[in-house]
Amino acid sequence: MSNNRFQEVYARLNTAQRAAVDNIYGPVLVIAGPGTGKTQLLSARVAHMLQSTDALPQNILCLTFTENGARNMRERLTQFIGQAAYDVQISTYHGFGSAIINRFPEYFTELRLERSVDELGKRQILADIIEATDYRSPIKQVRHHLGDLINTISEVKRGLLSADDLRAIAKENRRVIAQTQTDIAETLAPFAARMPGKLAVAEPVFQRIREILTEAIREQKTEHYAKLAAHELETSLEKACDDQSTKALTAWKNRWLAKDADNRYKLAGELEARRIAALAEVLETYQQALAKKGLYDFDDMILRAIDALEQHHELRFTIQEQYQFILLDEFQDTNAAQFKLVQLLTDNPVHEGRPNVLAVGDDDQAIYAFQGAEYSNMLDFYRAYRDVDVISLTENYRSHTAILETAKLITQQISARLDHHFPTITKDIRSSNTKLPAASLERRSFRSAIAERTAIAAEIAALVAAGTKPSHIAVLAPKHKQLEPLVPYLQSQRLPVAYEKRENILEAPVVRELLTMSRLVIALHESNHAVADSLWPEVLSYDFWNFSTADIWQTSWQTSEERKPWSELLLNRAAFRHAALLMLTLAGKVETESVEYILDALIGTTDVATHDRELPSVRSPLREHCLKANGETVLYETVSQLTVLREKLREHQEGEGRELKLADLLAFVSAYEAAEQAMVNTSPYNQAADSVQLMTVFKAKGLEFDHVFLVAADNSVWGSRATGIGNKLTLPANLAYIRHAGSTDDERLRLLYVAITRARFGLHLTSHEQSFSGKQTEPVKYFDEAADENNKKRIRVVPEPYQAVKHDDSEPPSIEALAMNWRQRHYRHDAPLAELLRERLAYYQLSPTQLTRFLDLKYGGPESFFLDSLLRFPSAPTVDIIFGNTMHGTLQWLQNELNKTGKLPSHTAAAQHAARYLDNQALNDEQRIIQTKRAAQSLQAYLTSPAGTFTRGNQAETSFQDEGVFVGEAHIGGRVDLLEINKAEKTITVVDYKTGQLGSDPAKLHRYTLQLYFYKLLVEGSHSFQNYRVEQGRLVFVEPDNDGNIQQKTISFSETQTNRTKQLIRAVWRHVQNLDIPDTSSYGTTLKDIIAFEDSLLAQDGKNESP
Repeated sequence: MSNNRFQEVYARLNTAQRAAVDNIYGPVLVIAGPGTGKTQLLSARVAHMLQSTDALPQNILCLTFTENGARNMRERLTQFIGQAAYDVQISTYHGFGSAIINRFPEYFTELRLERSVDELGKRQILADIIEATDYRSPIKQVRHHLGDLINTISEVKRGLLSADDLRAIAKENRRVIAQTQTDIAETLAPFAARMPGKLAVAEPVFQRIREILTEAIREQKTEHYAKLAAHELETSLEKACDDQSTKALTAWKNRWLAKDADNRYKLAGELEARRIAALAEVLETYQQALAKKGLYDFDDMILRAIDALEQHHELRFTIQEQYQFILLDEFQDTNAAQFKLVQLLTDNPVHEGRPNVLAVGDDDQAIYAFQGAEYSNMLDFYRAYRDVDVISLTENYRSHTAILETAKLITQQISARLDHHFPTITKDIRSSNTKLPAASLERRSFRSAIAERTAIAAEIAALVAAGTKPSHIAVLAPKHKQLEPLVPYLQSQRLPVAYEKRENILEAPVVRELLTMSRLVIALHESNHAVADSLWPEVLSYDFWNFSTADIWQTSWQTSEERKPWSELLLNRAAFRHAALLMLTLAGKVETESVEYILDALIGTTDVATHDRELPSVRSPLREHCLKANGETVLYETVSQLTVLREKLREHQEGEGRELKLADLLAFVSAYEAAEQAMVNTSPYNQAADSVQLMTVFKAKGLEFDHVFLVAADNSVWGSRATGIGNKLTLPANLAYIRHAGSTDDERLRLLYVAITRARFGLHLTSHEQSFSGKQTEPVKYFDEAADENNKKRIRVVPEPYQAVKHDDSEPPSIEALAMNWRQRHYRHDAPLAELLRERLAYYQLSPTQLTRFLDLKYGGPESFFLDSLLRFPSAPTVDIIFGNTMHGTLQWLQNELNKTGKLPSHTAAAQHAARYLDNQALNDEQRIIQTKRAAQSLQAYLTSPAGTFTRGNQAETSFQDEGVFVGEAHIGGRVDLLEINKAEKTITVVDYKTGQLGSDPAKLHRYTLQLYFYKLLVEGSHSFQNYRVEQGRLVFVEPDNDGNIQQKTISFSETQTNRTKQLIRAVWRHVQNLDIPDTSSYGTTLKDIIAFEDSLLAQDGKNESP
């Protein structure tokens, strides 16, 4: 970023923003309300650091809470400093933890052999643990609510609590209850039947209880049970005195006291204490089970990073040395584990308690508590460092004054706010945008949900007709289920829609078809003709077969008349013979082939050999039908659904540690259904670049729109009766902080506040008076709606000119007449594939493999690239791919061990490592034996050859994903197998490991050579290896040839071929971004043809660049 450009941006900052930008040394806490320009501030601060210090971009670390937040920050920073923004480490907390693990693998040597456990795997492990517990255990009840147990374990991990911590808390809570029991019982004995109603009588009684509790307080890692009870009682006593009422004391009694078997009062919490003691045992057993199976769960990732930083001081100091400046966005959303990571990054003694760290957040927008976030972390940040500079941003550049006044009336109802701890700080936000149009703020009530949705769609259509861009309009709700019914109403107005689906793919047509075909194959395998005969008519009726309905019925009549199985008749009818052969052939492979193979065959990814004289091979028409028959939207949806199914299955397979068969797929699906779990597809769906946005409030965080519609604005959705995230495994009061139930007034008010402040000048609050069941709804409690003196309903949470509640009594068309089934409408409303892939293309990085897949007409080509790399049509990994991954992983392990210990492990140890890796892959027993032997032989040959020399300091499996490498406008990435680094000469040799043999195929050598040139560009364009030259690359075939030798080929890079590679990257990039798939039908598959195709791309690209 030029100094002039920075000065222009800096001049537009207000006084508070400038203070946050200028104060780059020491700890800073910025309280940034909505629309106050925090993203601009963060970007300007980074630019200021780079201009005013000797820090490089890679010395700056920016952490945020969500992937969207990280992307938004990088996009804004790119506007300031260009492609150097990719040299700044910007990531989520989990992403940064993962980056530490990937960058310093020598500290996490066993992690590569571990696999992430999926939700079903967690459920099965915990089901076994709970089943084995004693029937008297207080945690036994959760056997019917395993999802609650899974969530509680996650809460405990995010709260940085161990099994021993839980035991200690349980033990101390029980001690407090026992110690205070007699005194509390005696104090309240006169009131066993009824508590005192007069304050004069009640106050000294509760003061005595407070003294009893205070005497029981001890120091503890978490908040002490007696201390919390005493503090809340003190607050209740103060309120009782202020109100001259005992209601606050009664509320405290209801929360904190219980009766014993003798009808005497005692401190409550005995059951919860025993339950968390039992939970400690479950947690410990669960972690042991994960370790035994070689598994870890998502929350363990950041805990592993924390553990490594705590145990290895040299690792912590290395990372601290690199990141001289740290910026923390959305800090109110961090949890205890994430804050611990920050503390480890900033606790270097040289800082003397004042590291260069800035945290930005707004406690009023703390809505991610269900992921363990704690708004109080902002206060903890202030207390963790010395002389923290606190800055409050109060100038709002987004919203109209009327919107901000409404938001203020919402936040005034929040009881726990940060400004209570900073008396000199104000959080009152004022509008500083004088160019906004007049406010459009309305509260409308309708007779029914249909009427509400019809009116919303009509009003949005009117706004668009009047000139508002569809993408500047958002419809928000707390949950997806309140948004999905609106989709067909918007589409009936021909409005393009963008939303994040939450569909259960087990209900998707293509998945149901695959599962039914799988059941048919199993039935045929088991010779269960009755079941097979019941499934054949449905399977044959699927559109992709294109069978005549009349033929199917005739077959059905024939089976009835001749009393023969369907399969026998279908084999003898020419029209159905290929379908019958496909299913019967696969039935014979059920026990020998993997589920991945069977799925590929059912989808039509591969031919199936039948050994039939007339039809020696058959292929399912499903895949071809998806590609050609139903339009781009259905194609995109189908690929998305199949991808989710196979990803979930592979996650589960990793947990099983064995090759899954077709029966395992059906058992897997049955387990999902038995657990009443949806297999959710959350793929974003955009019908156009400019679409009306439907999203939850959580998704809308950080965004802004001209008009915001809050739908279903009644008390059961947005207000005090809104259902939270219930959990049957109740926690003691002093552990409640680790759980978000979504059920407190403060939590709901914060959600409402975030929703309202997304609006620039249009805020539309709509509701319906009666549900489909006929039940009357009630207004949102926080809206303070009531009738005025003229019996007209008014909403007092908005400014006076907008307080009238408008009632619409009109009858809308019936939903039957509109035929608004949203899924069917979704399929009929086709969208261009470019729009469906827009977000994917926006964050796309071209890799060496993808470049050569596009160019190599023999082994790939543009169409193959389109299906596999862009659409990502799912298919099974081959045995050769699994073997290749095994060899790469083992060679990486060898290099990392050498770097860590200075000693290279033995051939035997390497073979054992490879065997452990293969044990976790989707292989049958025969394949595992063969590949294990193959790996051992290959490692023996390689490690005893001249090529198998390892040098300490080289880097294995180096990722360039976050290095921000560009070739022109093309963003490239990838992973290099080995970097041979000569620090003295500042040179690097890139090494690409290959399995198999090179042979004499010039097309293969051309492809491999092009990949080496790509690696050269990656390394030389990265910030990690600035000023290094890559003068040569080497292909190493780590599997011996037929003579037992290890082949390798060294390529000396030329400037001519380097420039050609750059041009090819740019040309392919433009074809990808434009979804321009060139026709290659006129080319062959020889190297000459491939070169000619490359030349045509370069010629075409040259014409496009010419003026």
